[in-house]
Amino acid sequence: MGKIFQEDEGEEKLRPVDYARSLYKHIDIDNPPIEIYKLCKKLDVEIKEDDFIGLDGVTFKSPEYKLIVVSSHLSDKQRRFTIAHELGHIIMPHRSQGTYFHGKNRKMERAANAFASELLMPIVTVKKLWKQYETNPQCRISILADRFDVSYKAMETRVKILGLMRW
Repeated sequence: MGKIFQEDEGEEKLRPVDYARSLYKHIDIDNPPIEIYKLCKKLDVEIKEDDFIGLDGVTFKSPEYKLIVVSSHLSDKQRRFTIAHELGHIIMPHRSQGTYFHGKNRKMERAANAFASELLMPIVTVKKLWKQYETNPQCRISILADRFDVSYKAMETRVKILGLMRW
């Protein structure tokens, strides 16, 4: 597929959510959950699992090859978020080529989390469904977490960041 994105020198950098939104043409944001494995395949990103402990994911990136390795010890929902997070590291221009371990740089990690959150839980869809389930406020987060196939904690954080719920 070649370069996914290229910014000209001096051009204003996009926000992490903008990079995630640029992938909407490949996915159906109105019908969650996002099929992260299919998206990675479409972007020529290989996904493998490994038995490492204490590390959620790692990214290997070169001009010829893009690989995400996730821990086999993660739940399915954690694995999806980790893959989306690592995909953010591949797509966003905050790194050069090589091997990158989850947790190495706080600013890059926050950007990758913002990317993953927007990719898996698009703001437009979250707000629409949040309103749709307003008659069931106690279960809203659980319902949406299941609908988006993310963890309760990830959904709770997302709705708080979006200002739909207080911290």
